[in-house]
Amino acid sequence: MKVEVLHPAGVLFSGESASVSLPAIDGLMGILDGHAPMVVALGNGKIEMEGAAPDIDIEGGFAQVENSHLIVLAEKASSVT
Repeated sequence: MKVEVLHPAGVLFSGESASVSLPAIDGLMGILDGHAPMVVALGNGKIEMEGAAPDIDIEGGFAQVENSHLIVLAEKASSVT
């Protein structure tokens, strides 16, 4: 699925991943390709993506899944090296 992680300074990540783990406000959430459409509020934690993508630390925001496309709008975000 296509994954985009955006924050106020711009695009932090744009690429493909078969699965993504997100820190929702009420717990960790897994997203697979073909997931049903949804919008979820995010808490603080780490976004982990399958493959070569870097892990990303976020603080708050929202995520939207629709048509095998995940968009994360983070209040604060930084790549984990």
